Amino acid sequence: MDAKKVEILLEAVENGSMMGIAGQNGYTPSGLSHLLRRLEAELGVQLVERTNRGIALSENGKRLLPYLRGYVESFEMLEREAALLRNETEATLRLGAYASIAKNWMPSLLRAFGKAYPQIRVELEVLSRQELYRAMKEDRLHLIFACEDQTQPYHFLHLADDPFYAVLPESEEALQAITLPPLSGEQEDAIPAAKKGAVLQEGAWTEQRREEPRAVRLSQQMEASSTAQAGKNAEDQNAAWSALSEAAATAQKFAIADFEKYPFIMPSYGEDVEVHEALAEHQVHPRLLPASADDPVILGMVSGGMGVTMLSELVLRGSSEPVRKVPLLPTIVRPLGIVYRDMHVLRAAEQCFLQFVKTGTVRV
Repeated sequence: MDAKKVEILLEAVENGSMMGIAGQNGYTPSGLSHLLRRLEAELGVQLVERTNRGIALSENGKRLLPYLRGYVESFEMLEREAALLRNETEATLRLGAYASIAKNWMPSLLRAFGKAYPQIRVELEVLSRQELYRAMKEDRLHLIFACEDQTQPYHFLHLADDPFYAVLPESEEALQAITLPPLSGEQEDAIPAAKKGAVLQEGAWTEQRREEPRAVRLSQQMEASSTAQAGKNAEDQNAAWSALSEAAATAQKFAIADFEKYPFIMPSYGEDVEVHEALAEHQVHPRLLPASADDPVILGMVSGGMGVTMLSELVLRGSSEPVRKVPLLPTIVRPLGIVYRDMHVLRAAEQCFLQFVKTGTVRV
């Protein structure tokens, strides 16, 4: 039984038609139908049945589908291993990743992969999102670990969601002490531009107490609830405590719109794409502190009370800076995974790596 032909038939069934799949694989529809009949004769069971919309798996076909897929996957694995063995020289796999992924995911993943495939030499390059996609387009990288970019003609293997946090000074007092600079004269006229993310010029930051945020403190709500509920029945008290619990949970999060109340420290070029996208999606336009720094410097600036920022859990992991990370409201995540080309153009080493990650041997 030819595994490649089985794979073509599976594609036809998934699409519900033989017309398009036949042409893509060098068959006529009648030729593909003949191939299907030969496979059914070989197995001794009917695999598909015709419907008004095309073709669909029969009951027997549905029962055999997992085994047919397993047969194809096993054969593909055999081909990959054979291709690696045929290479006289050591195969090379060039990977790219964000700095946060390279630091937190790659050591254990590459160590395990190296044990499973010692004949594959892995090279890792750490780049920004734009640089990763550019390097892949130029074939300088084979696979990249990044966020999915819908504008790029690649496939995406999702591995994990990386949530963003508001990064604030360690104490509430330090947060309240941060001042939002006023706009004066020429800057006053440029408010629309500033709200679109324009960076204010150095020297525009002056001392001025910002308006107190309208945060609800748990103790204040408890006192108000206690007073309001005096003399009411137990049912009303339960309702009040339920509302209080919900308010307390909300108070432990940071509304993304509140970034407009503080100087905002934007990550450096290349690391700021997801932050820009999240702020734009929620129509939040903070005034940016004129700075361009990497993550450790940004955390130091927040710790020193210069402003606030927004970073992902993976970026913050392992940091020793005395800052608070507060979940955002609404929740914002960046989907991380492996970006790859069409399977039929992948090299053997790339296919081996993708299959290794898919097995879930190493958790990210």
